[in-house]
Amino acid sequence: MEKFKELCRGRQIIIIGSLMTIVSLLLDWGAWGIMEANGFELRAFLIIFALIYPLYNSYQNKDLDKKKAMISLGIGLVFIFYIRIVAFRNYFGNVPGLRMLIGMKMAIVGIIIAMIGVRLIKNNEY
Repeated sequence: MEKFKELCRGRQIIIIGSLMTIVSLLLDWGAWGIMEANGFELRAFLIIFALIYPLYNSYQNKDLDKKKAMISLGIGLVFIFYIRIVAFRNYFGNVPGLRMLIGMKMAIVGIIIAMIGVRLIKNNEY
């Protein structure tokens, strides 16, 4: 916890947004259960792997390349939108459960928060 408090505000925001996305994807109410039932686990893992670069480099206080971080978060956002729009329409006739919609919205908001955190980091700020 002390290490988290020593980080700059932008890095703290990246960590909070990334963890919010990962937690909302892994919980059963956050669409993990439905993805597991329909074979979408791989896409959820790809979203989590896309979040590892900004999350790890932010927490370890390493030099964070903004362009790579934004591309990585953008890939995660594309996969979330794919699962949210295409997969739900194909399997559920565009009527997913309310809890799953909330979980996917939390995942989308988490990635957007992490993107804002990347933009807040100034050059060589730790």
